Amino acid sequence: MLGLLVPILVSLLSDSTSLPKGNRITKNLHEQALQKLMKIGPKYPEPFRTVIGSSPDLKSRLEGAVRANQASAKQKQPAAQPKVAPTQPSIKLRMDFSNYK
Repeated sequence: MLGLLVPILVSLLSDSTSLPKGNRITKNLHEQALQKLMKIGPKYPEPFRTVIGSSPDLKSRLEGAVRANQASAKQKQPAAQPKVAPTQPSIKLRMDFSNYK
């Protein structure tokens, strides 16, 4: 079954040069196929490796898609999580509780 499913999903992946130029549907299809492949790989590692290893084209397309996905995730990460400086507590305690354990 994986012998049919994995090549079909890999064929739905866009290469890294055409992905930014693609329309919303193409990008969504690429993301969905990549997510499915990322779930199948760890779940069935041996058959997945066998199918991917049988064709150099499948392997290169999958590797390119994973690398592009990791690169775009690294670019999005700093913008999504701004650094917040630690602040002082707003309530001041009257007693010092540092000696209690």
